[in-house]
Amino acid sequence: MLFSTLALILLAAVPGVFGVPASAVFPLVPAPSKGCYYWRSYEHLLEYKSTNNFTMMNQETCARACMDWSYKYFGLANGDRCYCGNEISGPAKLDKTYCNQQCKNAEFGQKCGGHSAMEIFDLIVKVPETRQTSAVFSAPSKGCYYWRSNEILLEYESTNNFTMMNQETCARACMKWSYKYFGLANGDRCFCGNKILLPEDMKLDKKYCNQQCKNAEWGQKCGGLIAMEIFDVIVKVPKKRA
Repeated sequence: MLFSTLALILLAAVPGVFGVPASAVFPLVPAPSKGCYYWRSYEHLLEYKSTNNFTMMNQETCARACMDWSYKYFGLANGDRCYCGNEISGPAKLDKTYCNQQCKNAEFGQKCGGHSAMEIFDLIVKVPETRQTSAVFSAPSKGCYYWRSNEILLEYESTNNFTMMNQETCARACMKWSYKYFGLANGDRCFCGNKILLPEDMKLDKKYCNQQCKNAEWGQKCGGLIAMEIFDVIVKVPKKRA
């Protein structure tokens, strides 16, 4: 299977599925770019400016600073500035050529935005496959989708010999292979994927995803006979103490 042995999970500023020590994770670089945005130093494209005394700037340096506070995005500007945020407030995208400034004291060729441009990236963390985590919250649901066993809503079905099924069991299985989503169906089936392969109009009422999970605590639901509930795979990195 052509997937990394590290789990890549989008950070979110919402309660996550797993509690992990900050020392157990590190940022993915190069990170997926959201684009190059018109920027002026007094405007807030991302809500927080990291004021660490950086002797060197690049994607990893900024991503680590933002990761400590569970932000969803990080942004680079002016060659030496690092911003963090959960929402991009500037709609004006520029051509990527505007985000072509050499990063301060970094290896040649590493770019950190521009004089009037900020490049914004998804903040993604790598979690070693062998680390231990514990489930602390329910995962954010993407919805309940019409499903038949011969159709593919998510591209991979985990075929582990599960003696019990619930959100945590399935999410752990999908985390091992870097997937973005996990899905539960039929009370006992677990699916993983990076894209939901059905349109929004194939969503069903949540009542169709009401099947008791196999051998799990009563009340835990794992999709339905003709329905799959799909969830974000998210980890939360504990914030540092002030």
